[in-house]
Amino acid sequence: MIADATKYRIGYDYTFLANKPFSHKNEIIDSTTVNVLFKVFDLNGQEIFFEATDGNLRDQMIYKRGKSRYLTDFLKCSFDIKNILHFKLNVPLLKEFGITLLWEPDSYSKESRNNGFLRPEMISEDEFRDIMRMHKELFDYSVNHSAQSTSFFTRRI
Repeated sequence: MIADATKYRIGYDYTFLANKPFSHKNEIIDSTTVNVLFKVFDLNGQEIFFEATDGNLRDQMIYKRGKSRYLTDFLKCSFDIKNILHFKLNVPLLKEFGITLLWEPDSYSKESRNNGFLRPEMISEDEFRDIMRMHKELFDYSVNHSAQSTSFFTRRI
C-alpha cells in the first residue's frame, strides 16, 4: 500500500551574524534571523510543491536536466544599511531551471546568550528591524552581504 504524499511549501532561514555580541534591552545578542517562505512555479505557472511520504520530506531541491539546486541558490538575502534586508534573485539560474519564484518573510528571531548557550527566540518584524537598525554597524560586514542559511522549514498545503 502506497501512502498519499503530503504537499509542502519550503522556507529557509537567513541568519545575520553580528561581528561581536552586543547588548540590547538587557540581552546579549549574537545574531538575528529572517525565515523566508518560497512559492515556486514552473513555466506554465503551476506551483511546484515539495512532497513527504510517511512523514518524511522526500526532497528539498529543484531538479532540471541532471542538475539540482536549493532554493537559496535562486534568492540571496543580504543586510542593507538603509533598508535592513535586500533580496536579489539569481535570474540566470531561474531561467536555466525554467522556474519563477515568489517569497515572503514568514517569521523573525534573535539568538541571545543564556548561561553561555545561544537561545533562539521568535520576535516580531518590528523588533527584528529595531535590533538591526540600532546595531547596524555590527551587521554591516562581508559575512552578511549574503546571509547564511543553515536550515529549512515547511508549511503544509
